Amino acid sequence: MGMEKINGGLSPRKVALLLKIGASDPKDTDQTSPEEARAELLRDRLANRLPADSLAVQQLLAHLGELYNTFSSASGESIERRLLDRGTEIDTLRRIKEYGAALSRSAQSTVEQETANVIYYGAIASVLIFHGRRITDFKLEDLQGAFTTLSGMPWLPPALAGHFKQAVQFCRQSRGQAERSRDE
Repeated sequence: MGMEKINGGLSPRKVALLLKIGASDPKDTDQTSPEEARAELLRDRLANRLPADSLAVQQLLAHLGELYNTFSSASGESIERRLLDRGTEIDTLRRIKEYGAALSRSAQSTVEQETANVIYYGAIASVLIFHGRRITDFKLEDLQGAFTTLSGMPWLPPALAGHFKQAVQFCRQSRGQAERSRDE
């Protein structure tokens, strides 16, 4: 009788089979490649809305649970749309850059850090392309290298990869203009 309570009336063979399934290595059943994992996480992050600006608003909304989810979904466009929209204001892009930096600092894995860096550098690229300004102390040469690397990531959405390619062109042109100005 004691055994029936523990194993729910299953035969020892079925219990052994269940234990074997539960103990199997997740790597054996998970066929997701690292690129697919990166792409999926990046899609999720880019689909999010920028978090509320004020700590008080965040705390209030967090206490309201379901209403918070409804409100945050309805309040504005996704991060991806904001990154790719020429009309996004510099202050909003700065907030997205800070959000990407915070995600990167709190990352628990390489995949999380890489996707956070896409958001971080995406905001920097947007300000360069759309507003002709820098919101970072990185040199144009360093940014060009980062944008070149990012534009070649196979797991990036095509529009975002194209965005980084535009940023590479912007850096090249700006560096060329700076060199011509020094030569004159």
